[in-house]
Amino acid sequence: MQAIHTDILEQLFGIANGIAEKLEFMPNLVISSGSGLNNIWSNFEILQKINYNEIPYMPQSTVEGHSNEILIIRHNEKIAMVFAGRFHLYEGYPLEFVLIPLIIPYLFGVRNFVYLNAAGGLNPKFNVGDLMLLTSSINFTFKDIIHLFNKQFLKNKKIDDAIIKEQWRNSLENSLIQNSISYQNGTYIEVTGPSYETPAEARFFRRIKGDAIGMSTVLELLSGALLSVNQLGISFITNKLSENPKKKTNHLEVLDAISTNATKFTIAIKSAIESAPLN
Repeated sequence: MQAIHTDILEQLFGIANGIAEKLEFMPNLVISSGSGLNNIWSNFEILQKINYNEIPYMPQSTVEGHSNEILIIRHNEKIAMVFAGRFHLYEGYPLEFVLIPLIIPYLFGVRNFVYLNAAGGLNPKFNVGDLMLLTSSINFTFKDIIHLFNKQFLKNKKIDDAIIKEQWRNSLENSLIQNSISYQNGTYIEVTGPSYETPAEARFFRRIKGDAIGMSTVLELLSGALLSVNQLGISFITNKLSENPKKKTNHLEVLDAISTNATKFTIAIKSAIESAPLN
């Protein structure tokens, strides 16, 4: 990864070494967690906790609903590394730090990644509490991914449309059906944030065929596609975007929607783990 600035590269390897020194279990997959999901992890067998402040150079998320710790959980005989604290561009972090939940586990040899997010519903057919499995994405951050990696490090030289592994998503869909969990499929848009969309923006994003929108996930997916990893994206619809200027969204509304639908979201995460590839 010589194209990354030397100071940042040194910090990334410092973070990787710090995690490796504390890690007691090698994960089969990684979960990058979204806002408000902290309480959900208590429904899993937690094998280990590593606070971010125990890891040299590790940044801290400043967003409410992110607990700033790595959780090692076990479900269905598979072990997952959960980054319960995501880093966002709007917090002032460089792109490399936003991608820590992908880059660091990739260095450990992990090749299965699940990206969770709390999202605003653009599709008028969606309701608060819906699950949306990502089938496609739109990068509205205007951030370039390819420059972060040199050509020798890449397995693919370009990003194609297949950023989501269809086989894994199909397996997840079958698991959700077996558990009687309804879901949606759709296109997710990532914007920089941190403000919620205006009525005019909501109208625009609907016109470009977005189904849900948030402030994470797409940059991770695009980077994962370059590295040829297996990956899934799951959006939890926590609010519906309106073109009515009198209706406003706030972060408490997002957190409340997660809490209210915690059982459904937990089953979805367990299903994602159960259906993950073995390699």
